[in-house]
Amino acid sequence: LAVANHTAQLIERVRMLGVLLGNNAGSDPNVRDAVRRALAQDTEVLQLMLFEADGTPLFSTPRETGHWLLHAARESITEVGRAGQDVVPLRVPTSEPSAVGRLPLLLAVNGDRTLPLRSLVALIDLSDYPFLFGDMDLGETGEIELADRQGQVLLRIRHRALALDGSITSTERLRHATSPHQPDAGTLVEFDATGEARHFAYRRVEGSPLTVFVGQARSEILATARAHQQDRTHWLMLLTLI
Repeated sequence: LAVANHTAQLIERVRMLGVLLGNNAGSDPNVRDAVRRALAQDTEVLQLMLFEADGTPLFSTPRETGHWLLHAARESITEVGRAGQDVVPLRVPTSEPSAVGRLPLLLAVNGDRTLPLRSLVALIDLSDYPFLFGDMDLGETGEIELADRQGQVLLRIRHRALALDGSITSTERLRHATSPHQPDAGTLVEFDATGEARHFAYRRVEGSPLTVFVGQARSEILATARAHQQDRTHWLMLLTLI
């Protein structure tokens, strides 16, 4: 819940900046300066770009990446706003070093309804997530994942660090839970290649096509439960001696 809520608040901050820019096509110097000042104090939003519906660029904060973000935006700009998709994760080249630990999103900007639909690209830094949620004790087998609507994992945290082991791929469990026909929150079980059962809780990120998963191996869950039961029994025995 903490990860989902934080991500939802982050996207809402970006959305509000998009409304400010979209109402004047990014042409008001006061608005431009206000957005730049906001980003200077926001370590999680690295870059913003505003586009017309046809892909014409209107505004951009200083570039944090190479040209891949602009190319990714233009490839997906027709998707945003269709079929209720007002937030679309952008496809990132896997070989791009500046994309590691970062989430590029394309958002529909619906500020002044008399203006044409515009799109905002936001580059979000997820590298602080392991530190923000480092107090969550997930043990040796636990992990936190952020996945898109197609069940593709965009971020994975293991052992309080970003997992960059190349194993971030879609699975049947991810595709099932991220389906629009599933409830916004729930639990499920997945078996890994060794037959080990892993239990996951998931929750949709409000206002986005993203889903957060928190999982742990069944063996570790049971071991923790047994340890807690032993501790409880120990304390009950001590109390009977008082």
